[in-house]
Amino acid sequence: MFATAVSIIILLIAFHIFHELGHLLFAIILKLRIKKIGFALNPLPHTYIYVYHNHTNSSLKRFLYQISGFIIFLTLLKIFIIYNLLFSNTGEVSNTFIIAFFIQFLIETNPKYSDFVIMQLEDKIKYLIKDNHYNINYADAYKKAYKEYLFSKKWYIHFTIWILSILLTYKYILL
Repeated sequence: MFATAVSIIILLIAFHIFHELGHLLFAIILKLRIKKIGFALNPLPHTYIYVYHNHTNSSLKRFLYQISGFIIFLTLLKIFIIYNLLFSNTGEVSNTFIIAFFIQFLIETNPKYSDFVIMQLEDKIKYLIKDNHYNINYADAYKKAYKEYLFSKKWYIHFTIWILSILLTYKYILL
């Protein structure tokens, strides 16, 4: 049991590293200027790659950059499943990996703080920063936009989809 818990924690750390490397890779491919790579404690402890938000007006580039961590996660999931189905002696997928992937999925898509939340807030943040009535930095603009987003119609839709995906995925983990 202890070994399984340690394995899951190690896998979650690895998934997070690959997630951030996905952002870094896409920032380089999309020629976005990287401002900072770091670690933050708020709202939850996390590493991050911060690109200049005013560098591109391309919605597609911003979207691809934000979704890149999740794309890498889904790619790892597909590779893992294919590898286990083709090369495993039993043809079964390891429960430790399944649990770790499930936890990572919860983290990647949560309605409290995830790349999906940031995508929802980007236009409002950009508006707040560029609007002449506000003398506001990115962190303060994020807080203001997040406060408006929390418990809004969009937030409830995100939360409902998240809970439904948990229930549907959890059913398969128990099998």
